[in-house]
Amino acid sequence: KKSTTPATTPAPAARKASLNPRRSAISEEEAAAIDPKAVAFFKAAADGDAASVAKALSDGQKIDLRDKQGYTALNRAAENNHAAVVTQLLGRAANSALEDGDGYTPLHNAARRGNAAVVELLTAEERRREVDARTPDQTTALMEACSNGHADVVQLLLGAGAKASTTNAALNTPMHLAAWQGHLEVVDLLLAAGGKVLPKDSWEKTALDYAKEYEDADVGKQIAEKLWAKGMAEQAGARNFRRAIRRSSARPSL
Repeated sequence: KKSTTPATTPAPAARKASLNPRRSAISEEEAAAIDPKAVAFFKAAADGDAASVAKALSDGQKIDLRDKQGYTALNRAAENNHAAVVTQLLGRAANSALEDGDGYTPLHNAARRGNAAVVELLTAEERRREVDARTPDQTTALMEACSNGHADVVQLLLGAGAKASTTNAALNTPMHLAAWQGHLEVVDLLLAAGGKVLPKDSWEKTALDYAKEYEDADVGKQIAEKLWAKGMAEQAGARNFRRAIRRSSARPSL
Protein backbone atom coordinates (compact mmCIF):
# COMPACT_ATOMS: atom_id res chain seq x y z
CA LYS A 1 0.00 0.00 0.00
CA LYS A 2 1.09 3.54 -0.64
CA SER A 3 2.23 5.45 2.41
CA THR A 4 0.19 8.56 3.14
CA THR A 5 2.99 10.12 5.16
CA PRO A 6 5.25 12.64 3.41
CA ALA A 7 8.97 12.06 3.68
CA THR A 8 11.04 14.77 5.33
CA THR A 9 12.13 16.02 1.91
CA PRO A 10 10.01 14.21 -0.66
CA ALA A 11 11.81 13.50 -3.92
CA PRO A 12 9.80 14.25 -7.08
CA ALA A 13 9.31 10.56 -7.83
CA ALA A 14 8.00 9.98 -4.33
CA ARG A 15 5.19 12.42 -4.93
CA LYS A 16 3.52 10.28 -7.59
CA ALA A 17 0.56 8.33 -6.22
CA SER A 18 1.20 4.61 -6.55
CA LEU A 19 -1.74 2.33 -5.86
CA ASN A 20 0.35 -0.84 -5.52
CA PRO A 21 -2.73 -2.97 -6.27
CA ARG A 22 -3.14 -6.24 -4.44
CA ARG A 23 -3.36 -9.42 -6.50
CA SER A 24 -6.93 -10.52 -7.16
CA ALA A 25 -6.46 -14.12 -6.00
CA ILE A 26 -4.50 -15.57 -3.11
CA SER A 27 -1.21 -17.38 -3.72
CA GLU A 28 -0.70 -21.13 -4.04
CA GLU A 29 1.02 -21.18 -0.65
CA GLU A 30 -1.96 -19.47 0.96
CA ALA A 31 -4.38 -21.74 -0.88
CA ALA A 32 -2.67 -24.84 0.55
CA ALA A 33 -3.44 -23.64 4.07
CA ILE A 34 -7.13 -22.86 3.49
CA ASP A 35 -10.10 -25.03 2.68
CA PRO A 36 -10.50 -25.21 -1.12
CA LYS A 37 -14.10 -24.04 -0.93
CA ALA A 38 -12.99 -20.96 1.01
CA VAL A 39 -10.27 -20.31 -1.58
CA ALA A 40 -12.89 -20.36 -4.32
CA PHE A 41 -15.07 -18.00 -2.28
CA PHE A 42 -12.29 -15.43 -1.84
CA LYS A 43 -11.35 -15.65 -5.51
CA ALA A 44 -14.97 -15.18 -6.57
CA ALA A 45 -15.26 -12.06 -4.41
CA ALA A 46 -11.95 -10.68 -5.71
CA ASP A 47 -12.98 -11.35 -9.32
CA GLY A 48 -16.51 -9.95 -8.99
CA ASP A 49 -18.17 -13.32 -9.61
CA ALA A 50 -21.51 -12.67 -7.90
CA ALA A 51 -23.03 -16.02 -8.90
CA SER A 52 -20.19 -18.02 -7.32
CA VAL A 53 -20.29 -15.85 -4.19
CA ALA A 54 -24.03 -16.49 -3.88
CA LYS A 55 -23.58 -20.25 -4.30
CA ALA A 56 -20.80 -20.38 -1.69
CA LEU A 57 -22.97 -18.54 0.81
CA SER A 58 -25.96 -20.78 0.11
CA ASP A 59 -23.66 -23.80 0.70
CA GLY A 60 -22.84 -22.48 4.16
CA GLN A 61 -19.64 -20.53 3.57
CA LYS A 62 -18.86 -18.23 6.52
CA ILE A 63 -19.21 -14.70 5.20
CA ASP A 64 -16.61 -13.05 7.45
CA LEU A 65 -13.89 -15.69 7.13
CA ARG A 66 -10.44 -14.17 6.54
CA ASP A 67 -7.79 -15.32 4.09
CA LYS A 68 -4.06 -15.51 4.81
CA GLN A 69 -3.66 -11.78 4.27
CA GLY A 70 -6.44 -11.04 6.70
CA TYR A 71 -8.89 -10.12 3.95
CA THR A 72 -12.57 -10.93 4.13
CA ALA A 73 -14.51 -11.46 0.92
CA LEU A 74 -16.00 -7.98 1.41
CA ASN A 75 -12.56 -6.40 1.62
CA ARG A 76 -11.45 -8.23 -1.53
CA ALA A 77 -14.53 -7.09 -3.45
CA ALA A 78 -14.27 -3.52 -2.15
CA GLU A 79 -10.63 -3.13 -3.13
CA ASN A 80 -11.28 -4.52 -6.61
CA ASN A 81 -14.30 -2.26 -7.22
CA HIS A 82 -16.95 -4.94 -7.49
CA ALA A 83 -19.98 -2.98 -6.33
CA ALA A 84 -22.45 -5.77 -7.12
CA VAL A 85 -20.60 -8.25 -4.89
CA VAL A 86 -20.20 -5.62 -2.16
CA THR A 87 -23.96 -5.03 -2.28
CA GLN A 88 -24.55 -8.77 -2.14
CA LEU A 89 -22.27 -9.27 0.88
CA LEU A 90 -23.59 -6.27 2.77
CA GLY A 91 -27.10 -7.55 2.16
CA ARG A 92 -26.06 -10.78 3.88
CA ALA A 93 -24.75 -8.79 6.88
CA ALA A 94 -21.02 -8.98 6.14
CA ASN A 95 -19.04 -7.03 8.73
CA SER A 96 -17.75 -3.90 7.02
CA ALA A 97 -15.56 -2.93 9.99
CA LEU A 98 -13.25 -5.96 9.77
CA GLU A 99 -9.66 -5.01 8.86
CA ASP A 100 -7.20 -6.80 6.60
CA GLY A 101 -3.76 -7.85 7.78
CA ASP A 102 -2.46 -4.29 7.41
CA GLY A 103 -5.28 -2.80 9.45
CA TYR A 104 -7.26 -1.49 6.47
CA THR A 105 -11.05 -1.75 6.41
CA PRO A 106 -12.95 -2.27 3.14
CA LEU A 107 -13.60 1.49 3.13
CA HIS A 108 -9.88 2.28 3.39
CA ASN A 109 -9.09 0.02 0.46
CA ALA A 110 -11.95 1.29 -1.70
CA ALA A 111 -11.00 4.91 -0.97
CA ARG A 112 -7.32 4.29 -1.75
CA ARG A 113 -8.22 2.80 -5.11
CA GLY A 114 -10.78 5.50 -5.98
CA ASN A 115 -13.71 3.08 -6.07
CA ALA A 116 -16.48 5.66 -5.70
CA ALA A 117 -19.45 3.31 -6.19
CA VAL A 118 -18.15 1.01 -3.47
CA VAL A 119 -17.36 3.92 -1.14
CA GLU A 120 -20.93 5.11 -1.55
CA LEU A 121 -22.20 1.70 -0.47
CA LEU A 122 -19.83 1.56 2.50
CA THR A 123 -20.81 5.03 3.73
CA ALA A 124 -24.56 4.45 3.69
CA GLU A 125 -26.24 5.95 6.75
CA GLU A 126 -26.22 2.72 8.76
CA ARG A 127 -22.44 2.42 8.35
CA ARG A 128 -21.36 6.04 8.79
CA ARG A 129 -19.96 5.36 12.24
CA GLU A 130 -17.07 3.64 10.42
CA VAL A 131 -16.23 6.59 8.13
CA ASP A 132 -13.30 7.75 10.30
CA ALA A 133 -11.95 4.29 11.15
CA ARG A 134 -8.17 4.32 11.53
CA THR A 135 -5.30 2.06 10.49
CA PRO A 136 -2.45 1.33 12.93
CA ASP A 137 -0.72 4.54 11.74
CA GLN A 138 -3.98 6.45 12.29
CA THR A 139 -4.79 6.87 8.60
CA THR A 140 -8.44 7.40 7.68
CA ALA A 141 -10.18 6.60 4.41
CA LEU A 142 -10.36 10.34 3.69
CA MET A 143 -6.58 10.59 3.98
CA GLU A 144 -6.19 7.73 1.49
CA ALA A 145 -8.52 9.42 -0.99
CA CYS A 146 -6.83 12.82 -0.55
CA SER A 147 -3.33 11.44 -0.98
CA ASN A 148 -4.32 9.65 -4.19
CA GLY A 149 -6.34 12.54 -5.63
CA HIS A 150 -9.74 10.85 -5.80
CA ALA A 151 -11.92 13.96 -5.63
CA ASP A 152 -15.20 12.10 -6.15
CA VAL A 153 -14.40 9.81 -3.24
CA VAL A 154 -13.30 12.75 -1.10
CA GLN A 155 -16.66 14.40 -1.75
CA LEU A 156 -18.53 11.22 -0.77
CA LEU A 157 -16.55 10.81 2.44
CA LEU A 158 -16.97 14.43 3.49
CA GLY A 159 -20.67 14.14 2.77
CA ALA A 160 -20.79 11.08 5.03
CA GLY A 161 -19.25 13.06 7.89
CA ALA A 162 -15.53 12.32 7.57
CA LYS A 163 -13.43 14.78 9.56
CA ALA A 164 -11.54 17.18 7.31
CA SER A 165 -8.87 18.16 9.85
CA THR A 166 -8.05 14.94 11.68
CA THR A 167 -4.39 13.82 11.89
CA ASN A 168 -2.49 10.57 11.43
CA ALA A 169 0.43 9.35 13.53
CA ALA A 170 2.78 11.80 11.75
CA LEU A 171 0.33 14.67 12.43
CA ASN A 172 -0.53 14.94 8.72
CA THR A 173 -4.02 16.24 8.01
CA PRO A 174 -5.91 15.43 4.80
CA MET A 175 -4.89 18.94 3.66
CA HIS A 176 -1.19 18.13 4.13
CA LEU A 177 -1.57 15.03 1.97
CA ALA A 178 -3.54 16.71 -0.80
CA ALA A 179 -1.08 19.61 -0.98
CA TRP A 180 1.93 17.26 -0.88
CA GLN A 181 0.59 15.38 -3.91
CA GLY A 182 -0.59 18.50 -5.75
CA HIS A 183 -4.29 17.63 -5.87
CA LEU A 184 -5.90 21.02 -6.47
CA GLU A 185 -9.50 19.81 -6.71
CA VAL A 186 -9.15 17.89 -3.46
CA VAL A 187 -7.70 20.97 -1.75
CA ASP A 188 -10.76 22.95 -2.87
CA LEU A 189 -13.09 20.32 -1.40
CA LEU A 190 -11.22 20.30 1.91
CA LEU A 191 -11.24 24.09 2.12
CA ALA A 192 -14.99 24.13 1.49
CA ALA A 193 -15.40 21.57 4.29
CA GLY A 194 -13.47 23.71 6.76
CA GLY A 195 -10.12 21.92 6.49
CA LYS A 196 -7.33 23.70 8.36
CA VAL A 197 -4.18 25.11 6.76
CA LEU A 198 -2.02 26.14 9.72
CA PRO A 199 -1.50 22.86 11.65
CA LYS A 200 2.06 21.53 11.48
CA ASP A 201 2.99 17.89 11.04
CA SER A 202 5.84 15.99 12.71
CA TRP A 203 8.33 17.75 10.40
CA GLU A 204 7.01 21.17 11.46
CA LYS A 205 5.49 21.74 8.03
CA THR A 206 2.09 23.12 7.13
CA ALA A 207 0.06 22.20 4.06
CA LEU A 208 1.19 25.52 2.61
CA ASP A 209 4.83 24.45 2.99
CA TYR A 210 4.16 21.31 0.96
CA ALA A 211 2.32 23.25 -1.73
CA LYS A 212 5.31 25.56 -2.15
CA GLU A 213 7.59 22.54 -2.61
CA TYR A 214 5.41 20.76 -5.17
CA GLU A 215 7.28 19.76 -8.33
CA ASP A 216 4.79 21.33 -10.76
CA ALA A 217 5.35 25.01 -10.01
CA ASP A 218 2.08 26.18 -11.60
CA VAL A 219 -0.06 23.72 -9.66
CA GLY A 220 1.90 24.35 -6.48
CA LYS A 221 1.40 28.10 -6.87
CA GLN A 222 -2.36 27.71 -7.35
CA ILE A 223 -2.63 25.56 -4.25
CA ALA A 224 -0.35 27.84 -2.24
CA GLU A 225 -2.43 30.91 -3.10
CA LYS A 226 -5.62 29.22 -1.92
CA LEU A 227 -3.98 27.96 1.26
CA TRP A 228 -2.33 31.29 1.98
CA ALA A 229 -5.72 33.07 1.87
CA LYS A 230 -7.27 30.49 4.18
CA GLY A 231 -4.25 30.57 6.47
CA MET A 232 -4.49 34.33 6.85
CA ALA A 233 -8.17 33.97 7.78
CA GLU A 234 -7.27 31.30 10.35
CA GLN A 235 -4.59 33.54 11.85
CA ALA A 236 -7.02 36.45 12.09
CA GLY A 237 -9.59 34.20 13.73
CA ALA A 238 -7.02 32.94 16.23
CA ARG A 239 -5.98 36.50 17.13
CA ASN A 240 -9.59 37.53 17.63
CA PHE A 241 -10.19 34.45 19.80
CA ARG A 242 -7.15 35.26 21.97
CA ARG A 243 -8.32 38.85 22.35
CA ALA A 244 -11.76 37.67 23.41
CA ILE A 245 -10.24 35.34 26.00
CA ARG A 246 -8.06 38.13 27.39
CA ARG A 247 -11.05 40.47 27.60
CA SER A 248 -13.09 37.78 29.31
CA SER A 249 -10.39 37.02 31.88
CA ALA A 250 -9.96 40.73 32.62
CA ARG A 251 -13.61 41.20 33.53
CA PRO A 252 -14.33 41.56 37.27
CA SER A 253 -16.32 38.79 38.89
CA LEU A 254 -19.95 39.66 39.63
